[in-house]
Amino acid sequence: MRGAGGEPIDFARTLRSHGCAELPPAFIPDDNSFYDIGLRLDGRVRRVTIAPRSSELQVSVAGARPGALLVVAGLGLAACSGGNGQSQATASPQASPSVSAPASPAATTAAGAATPAAIATPAPALNPTAAIHYSDIAGIFAETAIKQEAQLGVFGNATSGKFNPYGTVPRAEYVRWLVVANNIYFRTQPDKQIRLAEANSDSSFVDVPKSNTDFKYIQGMVNSGFVIGIDKKHFAPGRPLTREEMTAILMSRDANSSPLPNAGPPSTWNYSSGGGTLPVDFTDRGKVSKPYWGAFQLNDGYGNSYAVQQIKRIYGNTKIFYPQKTVTRGDTAVALQVIDQKSAATTLGL
Repeated sequence: MRGAGGEPIDFARTLRSHGCAELPPAFIPDDNSFYDIGLRLDGRVRRVTIAPRSSELQVSVAGARPGALLVVAGLGLAACSGGNGQSQATASPQASPSVSAPASPAATTAAGAATPAAIATPAPALNPTAAIHYSDIAGIFAETAIKQEAQLGVFGNATSGKFNPYGTVPRAEYVRWLVVANNIYFRTQPDKQIRLAEANSDSSFVDVPKSNTDFKYIQGMVNSGFVIGIDKKHFAPGRPLTREEMTAILMSRDANSSPLPNAGPPSTWNYSSGGGTLPVDFTDRGKVSKPYWGAFQLNDGYGNSYAVQQIKRIYGNTKIFYPQKTVTRGDTAVALQVIDQKSAATTLGL
């Protein structure tokens, strides 16, 4: 890629050095192959992907309809590069231009470095998840959650192929998805964003060194005060996530890093009336591991267990929790569809 004067421009270094990578809901993968950001385009939040292609930039808009007009408002690359005219393949937040996109089956267009970017137009389709083409999610309970979160880029750049909804989820992957989803949902509320750990951060877990690709997400949650380890020194990043672990980490986030309540054993959790504890009506509540007891006593403000509410949102009106059962990728998508009262649906403007 070259600038207006023909000088070479390092795409990834420019984005990182000027802070673009840290602007939620922006995302740059470890291989620096593309730049993702959620922008409000023609009144809707759309996922925009920018990738270097030889001497040009290719800009793709999820759900775009070829040949339509697009009004870009909000954040462009120029905004995080200080308006430097060296990199002109951008959308200017001041001008909010309308540009025509040439017809393309992939709804993408390449923009020369010396001219304003031609950005494909989002379709006026009523279904903003139309660009998500996973082949193995049709008709399952988690379909809507997977599509909405994929539209926002929670799972990375892949929006087609197989999602593997019944596969297990490593603990590190769950935390990465949670942090990405959280920072997208709360993109306008910096006080509720989870800042990614930087290279000079100390590692809290002996099994998550700085070389771990998910270190910045895991350590970022720890730095923000959330309790996510299996103990104080271990995180077990590659171990499949269980239902009680998923619930406890999500409750820690929903408690806004406040300590979870001190809780007695599940036999004391009142499931009828009276008493001083919140009702938990799962018949196997006694199997919940002691480190996660407090998660089930987080009050929703109305005398109910917030954990129970979220579990039933994920699994339906179940009476059996199976706390040590591994969660599926589909379960996780449903769990992360709502974080601290913010949802993927509202973020997409639905």
